[in-house]
Amino acid sequence: MKKIIYYIAISVMCLLPFSCSLEEETRTEVEKKNYMNNADEVFLKNLTDFVLQHLSDPEMSVNLITKHFNISRTLLYMNVKRITDQTPSNFILNIKMSQAKKMLLTTSMTSSEIADQLGYCNSNHFSRQFKEYYNTTPGKFRKQ
Repeated sequence: MKKIIYYIAISVMCLLPFSCSLEEETRTEVEKKNYMNNADEVFLKNLTDFVLQHLSDPEMSVNLITKHFNISRTLLYMNVKRITDQTPSNFILNIKMSQAKKMLLTTSMTSSEIADQLGYCNSNHFSRQFKEYYNTTPGKFRKQ
């Protein structure tokens, strides 16, 4: 009797990976693309928090992120691209531009001060990126 239960248990354990793969195969492509597991959510939250904490750092870059998370550039790229459909550089830029927009609307800081707060060494570079991103200059955006 013990042998039969043992063999049934082994058979069930062997079938588990098969049943999981069948479940994945039945997902539609859209579901697969939009699916984010807990590890992805934690990674994305940690990444976002890290970028926000280091926004004013002019050294903020993909290299800084890879060092902090102790992963390769390739792995960072693959994970960020899979989860957000953006490159890591664009992910950082989106956060910076979102913060710039928020600062322009809620503070009286000058464009140069905002550029400094966002880690830009050159306020002209910030203004060019802002204009490219929002199709308007920071000054005109604030007046709207």
